[in-house]
Amino acid sequence: MISLTNFLLASHSLAQEQSFFDSLNIAKEKIYSADYSEGISLLEKMEKGHPNDENIIRLKAQGLYWSKDLEGTIAYLEKAIQRLPESLEIKRDYARILFENGVYPKSRQLLIQYIEQYPKDPESNLLLARMSYWDGQPPSKALAYLNKILDPYPDNLEALALKEEIELTTSPTIALNTSYISDSQPLEAIISSLKINLYQSALLQPSLLAEVRSYTTDQQTLYFQVSNKTNIIKSGTEISLNAGLFRASWTETISPLGGINIRQKTFNDLYLTAAAERGFYLFTLASLETEVLPIGYSASFGRDMSENWTGQVSFRQDNFSNDNYVRTSSAWILFPILKQKAVRLDIGYAFMMADSKENRFEVVEPISGLISQTEIGTVFPGIFNPYFTPQNEYRHSALAKIDVKLSPKFNMSFNNNIGVYAIIDNPNFIFFGVDQDQNNGSVSIPGSPQGNPNNPIQNPTIGENQIMADDLFKVFVPTRYYPLDLRSRINWNISRKTSFALEYIYLRTIFFDGHNANATLKFTL
Repeated sequence: MISLTNFLLASHSLAQEQSFFDSLNIAKEKIYSADYSEGISLLEKMEKGHPNDENIIRLKAQGLYWSKDLEGTIAYLEKAIQRLPESLEIKRDYARILFENGVYPKSRQLLIQYIEQYPKDPESNLLLARMSYWDGQPPSKALAYLNKILDPYPDNLEALALKEEIELTTSPTIALNTSYISDSQPLEAIISSLKINLYQSALLQPSLLAEVRSYTTDQQTLYFQVSNKTNIIKSGTEISLNAGLFRASWTETISPLGGINIRQKTFNDLYLTAAAERGFYLFTLASLETEVLPIGYSASFGRDMSENWTGQVSFRQDNFSNDNYVRTSSAWILFPILKQKAVRLDIGYAFMMADSKENRFEVVEPISGLISQTEIGTVFPGIFNPYFTPQNEYRHSALAKIDVKLSPKFNMSFNNNIGVYAIIDNPNFIFFGVDQDQNNGSVSIPGSPQGNPNNPIQNPTIGENQIMADDLFKVFVPTRYYPLDLRSRINWNISRKTSFALEYIYLRTIFFDGHNANATLKFTL
């Protein structure tokens, strides 16, 4: 009789257990077929009789998450872990959900608890490696997690791919660059540089730069710079600091330089930047005869990573010696009109305006010509000394940007800034004659009370005098011009660790036409 009773009880228990798993499978089918409300409703009924069953808890959490109820999923799993603090599987499910939603600190905490019990679990170690890498921790930490996977599973594709990516992006790099610049001033030089990047972590990304400029006038500059970039990933802040030493052959002094640049992510891929720097200026012939070290301040607001539009508004002021400055404000925007796998075309508009506190345009000396032999209105050549100083400059430009992917190893880009309307108060030195009542070479403007320079010079002493700088007027003439900034670049990924790039730039400004060709060879060690 006892045996029969035990048999009946066992049979009843098996029937209940079978009914439980049948119900669980039905709920699972509902959730996997996206009938979330029915599946969750069935699981809630089962949960009343089995409040601590891990299978029910994990499946219900999955249903809540797939139904896009993230808040409800988190609240449910938090309560489940409080009731079942020893359930590592529930903790791992919760950690996975937190990882997928960027809640890394809590996810990391739960996964570390899991791998204490299961140290070589592939999924947990892979998630921990990704978080370490994305959080900018030293690469060795992420690689240690990946090695726990690859030791027992050397063919794990996800672990292998992530390891290769980490090694490529965080290994030291060496870039060799050679540039040739030439413009119509004329200014001509070859620039050679070596840059070494030594990534350590998101907070410590040092680099070294050495640059030599050799001009056809037998002048030379040397520049050495140490810099570091710090990424504070949690706040979206990037801080770049640099310090360097600059020496020009025409001064034979060593000048300290340096700067700081702060970039802050805001929202919708927008950013703010602010920068200050003391740098060198080598854009005019006169700047190759004296030391020009402006202090620049700049700020910008823009968007540079988007499939819809990119743009920027910026302001810059360069402060020079003798309390002079040059201010530049600009804005540009680009919209994609063609997005294909191999080709992308963006078009847009750009605006720029620039002005200076004081103009540094000076007449070229010695001045050639006698007063008696020089016609009224003659224009004498001038030069910016020692830096360009635009006056009331305004530009409106059309933009076109083309990216072409020729193959997995080759891509090209073309960036064109074509001026459609530009105007500037262009300085000219003009001879308007001299004051006939004086013999000191002073000048007068036509129609002024000082006299009419269109009258014949009656004083032969004045007429035989050499024209002096004080005999010339600096006149600003509103001048239309058509600036161009045309850039083309081709990149060749020679191998996984070696790349080569060629670039050509043509510039046409009111001050000069210029060409710049450069080549860069980059190695990843």
